[in-house]
Amino acid sequence: MKRIYQSLTRALLLLTLVCLSACDSKPPTWAVSYGAVNHTDKYIVSIAINGEGGVLTAPMHGQGGGVCCVVVPQRWKPGLTATIQWEEDGKLIRDEKGEIFYFDGAPKYIPGPVKAQTVELPRYKKSGDFYVFFFPGDVIKVALTSSPEWKEWNAPTPQDLAYEAQRQAREQSEEKLR
Repeated sequence: MKRIYQSLTRALLLLTLVCLSACDSKPPTWAVSYGAVNHTDKYIVSIAINGEGGVLTAPMHGQGGGVCCVVVPQRWKPGLTATIQWEEDGKLIRDEKGEIFYFDGAPKYIPGPVKAQTVELPRYKKSGDFYVFFFPGDVIKVALTSSPEWKEWNAPTPQDLAYEAQRQAREQSEEKLR
């Protein structure tokens, strides 16, 4: 009888430990590459997602990508968010003649503003790269490439197309001068 009692006590203790360890388990995740698409007239010099990153840049009306990694749950659920922090390009100080101002032999630079927003991540059913989209007026959206919204938000805006046309015209003009 004593052995049965000891065996039951051990089994109950083992079952309790298994149950407690299940309470600490985390849902499965994916580590995915991330990128950014900038639909604004401001150069983005650094981007962090949920406090990680910072090396990715996104030029005006352009994109940057291929940085690893952002961790996302394998199962999407309503209310899933990401906090995006970004820094816009700063300015070089110029004198009254428009010349760059130097201090101790280096151009004087004023860093751009650092901003942050927490935004909702749209539904996804499979893995994909994580993208941050910058729109005028500090509107930020995020999506995995497997989300239906990604295709719409990734498409060039009329402002992107106009900027690209101006850039190409400038390049052609400069080539003619060479």
